[in-house]
Formats: sequence, structure tokens, C-alpha cells
Amino acid sequence: MSAFIGSWKLCESQNFDEFLRELGVNFFIRKAASTSKPTITFDKFGDNGLKMKTETILKTTEQSFTFGEEFDETTIDGRQVKSTVTRDSDTQLTQVQKHDDGNTVIVRKIEGDMMVTTATFKNITSVRKYQRH
Repeated sequence: MSAFIGSWKLCESQNFDEFLRELGVNFFIRKAASTSKPTITFDKFGDNGLKMKTETILKTTEQSFTFGEEFDETTIDGRQVKSTVTRDSDTQLTQVQKHDDGNTVIVRKIEGDMMVTTATFKNITSVRKYQRH
């Protein structure tokens, strides 16, 4: 878990607009999101969780969660979901967001000084890479 603690700045993004389109995110929010370079900061939360803060030029969101426990989340594009984050290993987290249209699965994996985030909804996958900041 400590591998995630700190700040991460987006440096590469693949297929993100298509992923957001599949989720039903409107054009203007998709365009803003696709050009944004968010910073994600992780801090420890309790004995078995993390606090995740996502900052963009337009908006900042923050969630605190305990591993394995479902929580209410408002995504950065404003959707209401039920999320559960599990710790697969010290360097990998899997988040499942349940919403009306199905489930989105987000896997965050630390690879050296990079965090690789793979998000999948239906048959669309986006990969975003963040550099430790």
C-alpha cells in the first residue's frame, strides 16, 4: 500500500475519450477530461485504507475508503456510483464502480516510478500512465 502514497501526474493517456463516450459522458466534459493532466495524491486512511485526491484545472475530488468496503462515490464527471477498492498486492489496487449501466473496473498498478491505470467498461479499455510527482 505504501507504494501508492504520494502524488502522481498524468503523462500518457490512451483511448480515454472512447472510454468516456462508452460511459455516456457528454461531449464537453469528455473534451475537458481528455485535455486535462490530473494529479492524483494518495495518503493513508485509517489502518486499512487510502484517501485519494484527484486534482484537475476544473475540479478536485476526494474519496477516502477502506479496502473491501463499498462506499458512495461521485466520479469526477459527476456520476453517482457504488465503489469497492481491493488491495491485490502492495503494488496493485482494483476498484469496481457499480452504476446503472453496469460495472467499471479500474486497476492501478505501480511499475517503478509509474502508476499504470487501466479502466474497462463493457468492451472499451483506457490506459493512463502517471509519473511519480
